[in-house]
Amino acid sequence: MTLPEPKTTSARQPVQITDDAKVLVLPDAHIPYHDKEALELAVSHGKKLKPSIVLINGDFADNYSFSPHETDPSKRDLIGELQTVKQGLEWIEKQFPKARVIYKQGNHELWWDRKLWSKAPELVGLPTTTWEAQVKPDRSRIEFVHHLRSIQIGTLLVLHGHEYRFAISNPVNPARGLFLRTKCTSLCSHFHQRSEHSERDGNGKLITTWSTGCLCNISPDYASRNNWSHGFAFIELQGKEFDVKNFRIIHGKVYS
Repeated sequence: MTLPEPKTTSARQPVQITDDAKVLVLPDAHIPYHDKEALELAVSHGKKLKPSIVLINGDFADNYSFSPHETDPSKRDLIGELQTVKQGLEWIEKQFPKARVIYKQGNHELWWDRKLWSKAPELVGLPTTTWEAQVKPDRSRIEFVHHLRSIQIGTLLVLHGHEYRFAISNPVNPARGLFLRTKCTSLCSHFHQRSEHSERDGNGKLITTWSTGCLCNISPDYASRNNWSHGFAFIELQGKEFDVKNFRIIHGKVYS
């Protein structure tokens, strides 16, 4: 008798970005509950930086109709929301016609899969039932990345922020929580708070982690009072070195 082969898990190899690159990170738009001014400012400022890659770092869609939380039934409009998300993706591609566009799915996109798993498992696996099939524009060049896969930009690990079973969020700041989980130089979105944390390891190497702001409505019904802030990031990779600019958006202006 031989030992049985283990079942395989979802593909989790990171998307590797190793060549020199300028990466515009657009976090948490939550379309159709996006902040139009914030999203337009992030894209407008990003265009000036001439990115070679645009990374949509999760939760581009709110996915209100499939939310696992209690939601107002009168506000659910699945078809309308999907169409609006597709329109938003078309707009992003139009703004950056020469850039590589990567859409890493976050926990809000995962809600789509979980609803299928629980309510219509027979449909799982059909190419027409995936999240990508619902929102990807016709003739689109957008690369969809599974929510469990990370983005590796040189030595910088980029996550959405929901991937750890236990919350990254920290009473001090999300970036410190991210450091406690990853123990490496990394960046995440998800918490809608701009923060930075640095520590040296035992060998004296400096490790810095960042969390970005968001591009969504920062006073939704389900969290009308919070510590959220608008923002986005820009990462420049040259050889083995990278630089992170974690931008804030305040009163219609972009600050570094």
